[in-house]
Amino acid sequence: DGSPGFAFHGSVAEAHKATERMVDRGIKAVCIEQKTKRADRAQWIEAMRAGEIDVINNVYTMTEGVDIPRARVCMLAAAAPHCGGFLQRTARVLRPHESKQWAILIDLTGASILHGLPTENRIYSLAGDPIKRTDVQPLRSCLACGAIVHAAYQVCPQCGAAFPSTPRNGPRIYDLALVE
Repeated sequence: DGSPGFAFHGSVAEAHKATERMVDRGIKAVCIEQKTKRADRAQWIEAMRAGEIDVINNVYTMTEGVDIPRARVCMLAAAAPHCGGFLQRTARVLRPHESKQWAILIDLTGASILHGLPTENRIYSLAGDPIKRTDVQPLRSCLACGAIVHAAYQVCPQCGAAFPSTPRNGPRIYDLALVE
């Protein structure tokens, strides 16, 4: 919908290819990777802040220390096996800004199913323990639009598609004698 954001890729080749495809479709996109000159990086970040760039495709370069509050979309096209990395990437779009009510997470890797939604409460440790979810809420993916939502929904809040119902079986009763 034209919302600005970040796309996190697993390889430099993927990031450059995605940038080419976006530019071919009229999206103002750039690719920032390890070999990007410092001056170009700073210029493109400022251009995104100013609304002149819509997407920064990157490979592990925009994960930390980047503050562009108007960014709304986070696309995960690279695995996020650790919760910390997942939260760092998604936090790029969770900063408040007057132009957005919420962020959009496009999760192509299933990281949100593995780690939960980025807005969940968590327990952090200074002793080296992994980040823990406090209240694990089951999630499901809408078959119509791909939205990841809480499993309690009967209808997708994004597109209105009904989730298939799963018939519940009653308890199985066995006719067996009890034995100590």
